[in-house]
Amino acid sequence: MVLDAPLHCTNLDSADRIPADQLVGSLVVVNIRERAAANPDCRLTIDDIKKWEKKYERIPVGAVVAMFSGWDAHVSDPRKFLGLDDKGAYHLPGFSLEVVQFLHERRKVKGIATDTLNLDAAAAGDFPVHHYWLGQNKWGLENLANLGEGPPKGATIVVGSPKIAGCTGGPSRVLALV
Repeated sequence: MVLDAPLHCTNLDSADRIPADQLVGSLVVVNIRERAAANPDCRLTIDDIKKWEKKYERIPVGAVVAMFSGWDAHVSDPRKFLGLDDKGAYHLPGFSLEVVQFLHERRKVKGIATDTLNLDAAAAGDFPVHHYWLGQNKWGLENLANLGEGPPKGATIVVGSPKIAGCTGGPSRVLALV
């Protein structure tokens, strides 16, 4: 698992400056695995969030929202995990810019997470999710494993952020307490 600190794309907090209370929260897992299998360029949308909330509950303030695309199942196939097609183009699911704006402004979540290499969908191009999300002095996690093994709600996530002064992120220990 890799943490992207705000400093990754901004001049805001480095990983060692993220307060510990911002690295623990309710874990919300939104499953888009079927869509990602059919279209690796798909994105987590506000509609996905609304469907999750209709089924479970409103996302709590201070939660961490994880996109489960099933991508961790491809880790043993580097080409598939990277999302490379025959022409060398990348295809990976990710968050839409609109959904991270919604999660920040309307749901006040602490962090976002994904089981892919990137918070952004590969088709997004210029990393709009990274720039917006990290620009709010928030963090994101990439390459999470086993998101499909836990519950969609009810777990607590604990992120062991790198403590190297001034780092933009890096490998992290992440626990989901059920």
